[in-house]
Formats: sequence, C-alpha cells, structure tokens
Amino acid sequence: MPEKNAALRRRIAPFTPLTLELDEPGGKIKIELKLAFNMNSAAAVQEETGYLLTDVKIWNHIGEPKLLRAMLWAAAIAHQPEYESRDGLPTIGSYIQEENSEQIVDALWKAYLSYLPPAKRELLLKAKAEAEQRAERGEPNRPLETSPAMPLSNQSIGGNSGPSPEPMASALTNSAS
Repeated sequence: MPEKNAALRRRIAPFTPLTLELDEPGGKIKIELKLAFNMNSAAAVQEETGYLLTDVKIWNHIGEPKLLRAMLWAAAIAHQPEYESRDGLPTIGSYIQEENSEQIVDALWKAYLSYLPPAKRELLLKAKAEAEQRAERGEPNRPLETSPAMPLSNQSIGGNSGPSPEPMASALTNSAS
C-alpha cells in the first residue's frame, strides 16, 4: 500500500519534437516544443474549441486558427507545464504563422498517432495513404468521416473508431491551407 504522503507522479507520455524558427526584429529565435496528447490535453482541446480530440473528424477543421492554436497548446502542456497558464494559449498562438502551419500540423499529426490505440492508428494511416493516392490521381478531396462500421458514438478513448478508407485527402494533404 502506498504511503499517504507519497508525491504525486504524472505519467510522462512519449513526445514528438517540434522546432520552430521564428523571425523577430532582433533576428531569428528557436522555439523547441515536445508535443504529446493525453486525456488532459484532450480535455483542454474540448474546453477551448468544443471539438473532441477522439473524433477523427477534428482533422477536417485543423486549418481553423482557433483549433490549430488549441491543439498545439494542448499538446505542448504535458511536457512544458509553463504553458498551462493564463498566458500560455496566446503565447503558443504567437508561434503559429502561415509559413510554419504545415510543419505544426505534421508534428501534431505524429503526436496524435502516438496517442491512439494501435488499431485506430493503423486505420488512420491506411486512410491517409489512400487519400494521398487519390490526390496523386487528381481526384477531389473529401472530408474525413467515420466508417459506417464504426459510428461516431464509438469515438472514444480505446474505441474501435476510425475513418472510412476513403477520406483523408482534405484533412491531411491540404491541412495547412
């Protein structure tokens, strides 16, 4: 049985590194972030945006400034708790620029995949590969959806949810637009 006075210990989640080089009046600065999703970051995204991190359709909206900023902030707070403050969200938002938004989305995607259970991760990777093939053939992008066999109601942590094999093109190949 653990001691009553034992210190709390947060789980250290695996992270995806992100290095941003930003221009400032005095020259360039480097911002190094460690991105990871967990239940706390999922709650933070939901509180800030109303979107559920566990619903894969969130990637259809990643180009929305409010969502992109909230996801970057939420993914950063697990390893950089200093951003979990009143000024953290606007500070993170100041790092996002049109020229680095694709880099940020790619890092968030990798962190998101690390967060998912293996079965859901495999479904998303398969859907993304199929979407990229459609894009190469010049077929139109379609929004990310859930599979009829995996309805939205099963979109929870550890659920069997995932996208249909069709739709990742608009969510990932054009995510930074």
